[in-house]
Amino acid sequence: MSTQEITVSLPSDIVYVSGTVNGKAYTWTLVGVAWQAIADRASDDTYLVALTAINSAGTSTNYEFTLYYGLLKLITDRTQADVDRVASLAQKGYGAMTDAEKTEWNAGLKGAYNATDLNRVGSAVNYVAGRLNAQGYAVTVSPKIDWTVTDIPTPAQLAAYLADVAAIRAALAVYEETPETPADMEKLTFAEANDIERILLDVDALITNMMAAWYYAGELYSGEV
Repeated sequence: MSTQEITVSLPSDIVYVSGTVNGKAYTWTLVGVAWQAIADRASDDTYLVALTAINSAGTSTNYEFTLYYGLLKLITDRTQADVDRVASLAQKGYGAMTDAEKTEWNAGLKGAYNATDLNRVGSAVNYVAGRLNAQGYAVTVSPKIDWTVTDIPTPAQLAAYLADVAAIRAALAVYEETPETPADMEKLTFAEANDIERILLDVDALITNMMAAWYYAGELYSGEV
């Protein structure tokens, strides 16, 4: 079975970590400044991580988050109706929701922007940057991909988030219709959220097209075989 290296960033005073990936226990090792485990590869490249971390003072803290690897589940079709749905359910309150509404809320709503979105986009940034680097395009990104629901992103972190997307966009001559990277994350609109993920999809498609062009123009079809 193939494997996937799972990497998470935890506070610097953590000295021991144990936990599971997709319900299975693995050994966690500190490598540099991040904790890593080698887990079984998931068919959808989505990994639910549940950790217990102990710091140097002996205090134990539990963490749960979902990590995404590869170009997965990018969303480019959010609408005002999606935003209105989030507002409607939020106004109703979780306790007053029907079971169906609670299931909808817990599954993640397209009209909201939270830790799941930040992790998904950060993972896609890593993936596309890796493809660019493999083709000789020097792109340096460092997205955070282990946001939790209790994290509150700082302005600097959100600026870095957009800077990584902008770096991906600037690496190639993109399509005429490829959107610009939003200027900031303040009062992010659903259209801007769509644009962020559309940029990554467009650049990934350009890489694929470029590689296909090299293949069909290469020696395989020039009489070498």
